[in-house]
Amino acid sequence: MRRERFPEMNSRFFRRLASAHWMVWMLLLAAGPGLAAAGAPPGAPVEALPKGRIAFRSYGTQQGLNNLAPSLLLQDRLGYIWVGTEDGLYRYDGQRFQTFDRRMGLPSTYITALHEDLRGTLWAGTYQGLARYDGSRFAAVPEEAGLPNVPIEGITSDRSNQVWAATPRGLFLSRNGQTWGLAQGWPGGAATAVLARPGAMKVWAAEWRESKGQKEAVVHEWDAGHWRVYGRAGGLWTDRIDDFAEDANGWVWARTRRELDRIPGRPALLARIRALSESGTTITSPRRVSSKSISTSGICTRSGFRNRSKVRPYSTGSISVISTR
Repeated sequence: MRRERFPEMNSRFFRRLASAHWMVWMLLLAAGPGLAAAGAPPGAPVEALPKGRIAFRSYGTQQGLNNLAPSLLLQDRLGYIWVGTEDGLYRYDGQRFQTFDRRMGLPSTYITALHEDLRGTLWAGTYQGLARYDGSRFAAVPEEAGLPNVPIEGITSDRSNQVWAATPRGLFLSRNGQTWGLAQGWPGGAATAVLARPGAMKVWAAEWRESKGQKEAVVHEWDAGHWRVYGRAGGLWTDRIDDFAEDANGWVWARTRRELDRIPGRPALLARIRALSESGTTITSPRRVSSKSISTSGICTRSGFRNRSKVRPYSTGSISVISTR
């Protein structure tokens, strides 16, 4: 069992480690522009900067952030910044980072997903299951509740505060935050990403399945009690979809290792997007992309931040609705 798991963990580690720099920059941006200049200690005065310039501060072990390869960021409604890493979860209160690990109720210190639902409950996905925060510590969701203790690929909640969890064993749903079951109508393949649009009952989910002897990714949309299945008219997605994000304009983006697909707000076509002018550029190497990495200004990539003016339509073919059930 251990011998099978470690290669996958190593692969995830190096993909995230390679792009840890842009996650740290996102943390600095999320903390606000009123920070001291780079390298300044906490409490240092903010120097006057020219208009349009942003000051940065470095965070590390001196502030309690003991893992310098963050892969997930979330700012909750109280203002705390949560940082998920390969070896622990950290909460920043404006002065120090507090560490959350197994001693604080997490089933694993390998953090794979973070989400705050409509009631303000924080959910942490790990490599060995899901946990919820009660305000002081985490409580792991037991398998007896219906959710397997497997890697959590994504977490989201819809308008009714139903919580959705993407796992290698499928897409799971909890209507009360206590009991879980496979989402109605889910075809049975591994769920690799999930996103609920704010204020709506519409949910996007990605499936990674084997079809005709080869692996392919499929996008599913849950709307008004039915699933709509999307596929690429010009060929298969041969890379798994690792995440969804919605930008300020309401566009939903689906990310694979090598491309972005933009999903319109209607069941029409997905415009395939190539993020850079260079060919073969990796969009981003960590498996999880927060909504902060895709905005109205640009897209965070492995090689840096790209303005949307450099994001141009790519290629022929289209993505069309395959079926509705």
